[in-house]
Amino acid sequence: MRQTVLGIDARGPHLLGATSRAQIRTDFFGSTTNSEYSAGGLIRLRTARASLDWQNTQAFFSYDRTILVPDAPTSLASVAIPPLSWSGNLWTWNPQVGVSQSIPLSTTSKLTLQTACIDVGDPLLPSATSGSASTLAERSRWPGVQFRAGSSFGPVDSETRFGLGGYFSPHRATDGSRFDAWAATADLHLPLGKYLLLTSNAYRGQALGGLGGGGYADFIYRDYEGATTLQPIDDVGGWAQLAIKTGRFETNLAYGLDNPFSKQIRSRTASSTAPTYSGLTRNSTLMLNTIYSPNAYLQFSLEYKRLQSTFPSRDRYASDAIGLSGAYRF
Repeated sequence: MRQTVLGIDARGPHLLGATSRAQIRTDFFGSTTNSEYSAGGLIRLRTARASLDWQNTQAFFSYDRTILVPDAPTSLASVAIPPLSWSGNLWTWNPQVGVSQSIPLSTTSKLTLQTACIDVGDPLLPSATSGSASTLAERSRWPGVQFRAGSSFGPVDSETRFGLGGYFSPHRATDGSRFDAWAATADLHLPLGKYLLLTSNAYRGQALGGLGGGGYADFIYRDYEGATTLQPIDDVGGWAQLAIKTGRFETNLAYGLDNPFSKQIRSRTASSTAPTYSGLTRNSTLMLNTIYSPNAYLQFSLEYKRLQSTFPSRDRYASDAIGLSGAYRF
């Protein structure tokens, strides 16, 4: 029930020669409250988007994942928190405003240029709760910027896409220290014949906790010449999924990895005076699921996931999860 997603799609009037559109998605995975014996706070905003669409140009505002990740892994069991979260999928929802421009190259191919400003949030550990305090990015008084250039060709129902992107966001910590978050990304959407589809995304960057990477952290503290200094965490990761679609069945095999540079983190943990690091040095997820759709409204899925998490102490923990889920689309 709490993973139920409700949404509204709307089309508005024509403005400046463009079609106006908007959509919003909510679920029931918000924080619960014990006061007044109610379920207050359960409704949660997931994503929202409003756009002005011209023939080849789009101006948009969104509360969604970064434009650097055009595709997402498929799962019917992991809805409230998207699949492969903190395992290479830069999934976190952040406010963005941007422009997209398509440049037709032929009747079946085009070049797409996208740029957007982003108000990236601070990473939260699973047990943490969010508040209304200013984020480290907001403290810098500068928005983050992101850019993606992609090309596509082929028919719409079997389109091949490839893109490269970049991200930069100044941050300012509560003690006044400044650091920059950045990333370089690549993404692929490749049909392999009639039944197979390969999708993937990879990144290399720094201080990516606010986008869903970095082992739940943007930085660590280190002792340097008798003083405690802040050091952004370098990070590399990504995910890939192979989808097999045959009639009413769809099978997805996916793997994701988020790998903060453990050498940086372990050099800090050797110090006894710097604040404790609570994040991970490596987190990976292997996922296999099958989705059965007997009709246009019903879906059933059996899913297996194996999660492996490594901590600065080099302790590694693994967990297996098997889920059976059903959904009704309306």
